[in-house]
Amino acid sequence: MINDRIEEIEQGKFLELITQVDERERPRQTVCVGINWEYAIEELLQLAECMGAIALASLCGLLAEEFGQRRGGMPDLCCWDYEKKRCLFVEGKYSLNK
Repeated sequence: MINDRIEEIEQGKFLELITQVDERERPRQTVCVGINWEYAIEELLQLAECMGAIALASLCGLLAEEFGQRRGGMPDLCCWDYEKKRCLFVEGKYSLNK
């Protein structure tokens, strides 16, 4: 089932899938690891479109295979330019030691 869903994402059906799940689950605020309902659906759709089908499918596959090691959430900084269909993820590291 996971591979079938990843294939659907690769085929470009990801916007429809995101919309369907959002419409079904957002009203109930379904609790699920990795889900944050504070993001607006418009933001999620724009970001997914900027990432593109192949990158999004690869990310979903990676999460499915190695969820225990990759469940930390979104990077610290997530920027996208919807008009240019580009996105940037940045994970910041800092130390309290001087």
